[in-house]
Amino acid sequence: ANSCSDSALAFALFINELPLPPTEQAPPSVIRDTLVRTIEILCEALDLHEVQDTSLLNFVVSDGSSMAASRYVRNPLSQVPAASLYFSSGTRFEPVDAPKGDSEESECDKAKQ
Repeated sequence: ANSCSDSALAFALFINELPLPPTEQAPPSVIRDTLVRTIEILCEALDLHEVQDTSLLNFVVSDGSSMAASRYVRNPLSQVPAASLYFSSGTRFEPVDAPKGDSEESECDKAKQ
């Protein structure tokens, strides 16, 4: 099903799989590994219930300091390539004078200053 509850359930599963309490900051490798395990569990459930539809398991999780993202396609009947995962990097976003309240990324990198 395509609904907000899918995302909420996937996030609850992610939180449940974290080896640390959600109040503790996890290292980036733990966030990554937990996201991978969450996708594995979801795929196992889809297999168990013989779901044949394409599943797009696209996630981004962050603790405010680190981020993990996935662009994963599961389709047991055919090879469906995952679309590109676009990302941006920088240290902050700043508002721009635009009618829709858009923002743009600042290229300031504290590590290079």
